[in-house]
Amino acid sequence: MFVTKVTFGLLALLLVFSVRAEEMVRHTNLYQRHLYQRQQRHQYPKLMDDIAVNERNIYVPYVIANHYSSREVEIIKRGLDSFSYSTCIHFFPRSNERDYISIESRSGCYSYVGRQGYSQTVSLDRNGCLYPSTVQHELLHALGFNHEQTRSDRDNHIQVIWENIID
Repeated sequence: MFVTKVTFGLLALLLVFSVRAEEMVRHTNLYQRHLYQRQQRHQYPKLMDDIAVNERNIYVPYVIANHYSSREVEIIKRGLDSFSYSTCIHFFPRSNERDYISIESRSGCYSYVGRQGYSQTVSLDRNGCLYPSTVQHELLHALGFNHEQTRSDRDNHIQVIWENIID
């Protein structure tokens, strides 16, 4: 279990703190729409000097906008806290950290992929995005995880059985 946590944490560490995120992903009404893609899509992640790491843990500051109800805040916190149960990633309320995740209710469910620097918006629309799994999904984007189907090597790892596809 410890090795799994450390492995996942190190992977997340490499992905979270990349110099630039390559893509903004937005989810609306259960459909995925990619809004922006930048040319330098597959740059290697780069570690920064201001990573909040203490021994084997990674700490990510966040703020939750005040337009959420207390029930909605609890759902968001449940999604945030779920990472610390099975990984070395811990989200904590921001005090004065320069870089942090800002959770806001904008139009739809979306986040840039990877660290942007300064205030990084994760949109969790009050109408349709407030489920712990959706919170986790969008936070994973902010941490640098992309969808498997967008990997540059995806065709090396799948086999399409064309005769099983119904027209």
